[in-house]
Amino acid sequence: MTSSISTLLASIGLAILLINCKGQTNKNLKKMETFKWDPSVCAPKMYPVELYTGDFYFENGGSIYISKYSFEHGGWGEIGSTDVTGSGTSPVPVRLELTWISYTEGKFYTGNFTLPKDSMTQLFKEGFTRFDDKEHGTYEDIIVGLAPGGIVVVWMRGIGRSVEIGRYQASERKVPIKAFVPDADVKTVDEWVNIVMQEAPEIKDYVKKHGFQYGLWDTYREKFNFRPVVDFDDKENQVMDEIYMEFFNGEHDAISVERLTTNPFEKHARIQKLEFQWSNRRKLWEAEINLDEEEIFKAYRFIYQDNPDQEGQFRIKINKDDSHIWIFLENTDPKNHREVQLQRARIKIYPMRESHREDFTRFKGEFKKKQ
Repeated sequence: MTSSISTLLASIGLAILLINCKGQTNKNLKKMETFKWDPSVCAPKMYPVELYTGDFYFENGGSIYISKYSFEHGGWGEIGSTDVTGSGTSPVPVRLELTWISYTEGKFYTGNFTLPKDSMTQLFKEGFTRFDDKEHGTYEDIIVGLAPGGIVVVWMRGIGRSVEIGRYQASERKVPIKAFVPDADVKTVDEWVNIVMQEAPEIKDYVKKHGFQYGLWDTYREKFNFRPVVDFDDKENQVMDEIYMEFFNGEHDAISVERLTTNPFEKHARIQKLEFQWSNRRKLWEAEINLDEEEIFKAYRFIYQDNPDQEGQFRIKINKDDSHIWIFLENTDPKNHREVQLQRARIKIYPMRESHREDFTRFKGEFKKKQ
């Protein structure tokens, strides 16, 4: 009896040792540096996908799976379905292997890709200042984006920052429909796709109008020499804190107060959305700007012409009453100045409570009474 109990306990101990956390396997138990991150998958809106298989692999042969939920199309670069994986600590992956179905195209794609482990490790270690609490943090998600044509893009994302780490090309693959949906009463991939797409007529209409837009997601990746600029009417009393920006290529960035002081030009994809807060005497304000895609693409073509390395800036003009915002895209060449006012953007201005003043770096402690 004692021998049986000892054997049982030894078996339990070995099982615990071989499993890091939910969704993760560890084969060789090689000691590796780990970070707290979760895997996720996304797809462009109106172009839904579903994973058949998806795994990140580590140097020691272990792996962590990517959650497989149906009809993923929450947005390019956005966090999609994910599982809570125990402690969430995993090594930096060296390889991505996945197969998925593109519902709008009615076909499967597959790929096996090498990831830039060294640069990813450096990003994890360096981290950044988080947008929400201004504390130092690092990346918390590795997101896989799947677009029509077999395009695969991988990002690392944290609070207020998302960075593209690679673009890959998958190939078409034949997958038996019974292997993908064994319980469904269908015989072909087309039958299954038709059943699924019947539940999403708005997607069918969208694709009928716009097509698969092959190449668009590579166009989104084009970068330009760029910076945001704030133009207050009342420069003495109006004070800006940070500026949070989202770009069409799925990257995000928060321009800190320190970076705004020097405000260097940096390479970014086309701007898609901005959020920022400012103070004017005893009042706090917040604004959200969502750019119109057709208008901003046309503006970039006019401003940058065929030279993405020239200096261009997104100018935000705010009146002294904080009631109106005008936005412009312009270059900085005094001899050949070009400027476009963007009039189709959705701009919202919100008043903020005074109690939020301490949340911001630039006006923290402003107007505080001396003790």
